[in-house]
Amino acid sequence: MNLASFIFKSETLDGYPVIVAGICPFYFITEAKEEMNNAIKNFRLNRVNDGLELDYNLARYICPKTPEYIFALGVTISVPGIKGPAGGIIGNPERIISSANGFSEDIGNNLSLAAYPGGPGIVIEGTPEEAARILNLAQAGTGDIKTLLQMAMKIIDFSIPNAIIVSDGSDVNGKGCAAAINGNKIEFYVLT
Repeated sequence: MNLASFIFKSETLDGYPVIVAGICPFYFITEAKEEMNNAIKNFRLNRVNDGLELDYNLARYICPKTPEYIFALGVTISVPGIKGPAGGIIGNPERIISSANGFSEDIGNNLSLAAYPGGPGIVIEGTPEEAARILNLAQAGTGDIKTLLQMAMKIIDFSIPNAIIVSDGSDVNGKGCAAAINGNKIEFYVLT
């Protein structure tokens, strides 16, 4: 199956900036971006008290709205006043919601996930071992622009055909950001 990654920047119903990235079959890219943008624009964040609650509510809302042809999804959101780091989710939207643990795993469709608690997280078209090697370029809780770009360059160096990288977007030292890598092309967005 010929996969491709996508990324776009949007905002929620209540005006919070969001970046959405994903991996799906190439022929679904346009539809995937449109459907996910419609879903995120209708997301209303009810009162949350902490970062874990933010991440869980975001995942609980967006995963059931994700079409089954999207095999990997990452979202970063900036919500002022949230104790974090928080505001980042990544993984297979069809799987049970769980917190990042720093380990790498196969999530199906030749995709592998590796994510630290507090970010960043990556999904690559490749092995769990490759995902772990790339994630190890970062430290848990970091997700600054420089770190994500270094990770993206390593993905290209490893000739990994597709990948997404997401950092947390709320109460972090840097700004939340995300990247989608297709072959040797990096598309990158920063929350403002």
